[in-house]
Amino acid sequence: MKLIIKCMEHNPKVSVIIPVYNSADYLKETLLSVINQTLRDIEIIVINDGSTDKSEEIIEFYQKGDSRIKYWFQPNQGQSIARNAGLDNARGDFVYFMDSDDLLEQDALGICYNKCISEDLDFVFFDADVFSASNAQIGWEYIRAGKITEEMASGEVAMEKLLNTNLFRVAPWLFFIKRAFIENFKLRFYPGIIHEDELFTTQMFLLAQRVEYISKVFFHRRVRQNSTMTTRFSAKNVEGYLTVIRELRLFADRIDNHKKIIVEREIYLITNSLVYQSHILSVKERRLIIQELKKLKCLGHADFKSLIVMSFPFTVKIKPKLKKFLLNFTNIMHLNWRNKS
Repeated sequence: MKLIIKCMEHNPKVSVIIPVYNSADYLKETLLSVINQTLRDIEIIVINDGSTDKSEEIIEFYQKGDSRIKYWFQPNQGQSIARNAGLDNARGDFVYFMDSDDLLEQDALGICYNKCISEDLDFVFFDADVFSASNAQIGWEYIRAGKITEEMASGEVAMEKLLNTNLFRVAPWLFFIKRAFIENFKLRFYPGIIHEDELFTTQMFLLAQRVEYISKVFFHRRVRQNSTMTTRFSAKNVEGYLTVIRELRLFADRIDNHKKIIVEREIYLITNSLVYQSHILSVKERRLIIQELKKLKCLGHADFKSLIVMSFPFTVKIKPKLKKFLLNFTNIMHLNWRNKS
């Protein structure tokens, strides 16, 4: 592992951890959005996860001009291991996970830091908007302002409220976290899989005693082709989802009964996402998924709609037509009822 560090004399207020993999086209903007934060007392930990483009040149250029930047290079091992490497070397009082192709509002870290310090919080969470770098489809919603209130609560209460309103989001860049809290519970990202955020974030919420929501958009998510979020569903997704379900079940064995119920609600969501999206896989692969879900005793979490789509993939293609038919049918029936009245 190549290590280039310019040391600071004291522990900074915030460690910003940025895994980088072949994002040279966007990396300059990302680094500048962190470098130019109004909160200056930060360290910027950049983990180059085996990039083969010009990412390293960009990182080294900005490191020369900013002693707060600490740079690691490692062979490509995935985002989880890169983030964990950042955590292992972080010295800040708080931690923020930044992605290498996105943007952060200039006052984000300062506002989050002051909120956490003034109210002694384990973490705060906030909103993000989404923009497309090309013709990538935008299908995610991260704005919750006006739908939930800004008030301190336990992570358990906050997660339940978010689940009740269908607003629970797991992306690490939505959270500003006390490092002592992370280390106290030895929280790390599960290595070698995707969807690891589902596990990390669920554990984080259910272990936290004091959390709060800030109803501001601090993060700008760039959606681009061939990113993790836009890559076609595959066996890697299946492996990730099944691993997360297994690990959540193990985690549930160590927590109280009410928290177990919340974990099962998250497993319900993961199971349905897995079952529904698997319709593009082969019949053999779908059968294997069913077998694994039976072993994990969570096939019963799959709702009728997801099972139908998984069993009969053609229903996805006719869904828009069926929806239009049902809407027209409903309108006709309503019109006939009004005429008879």
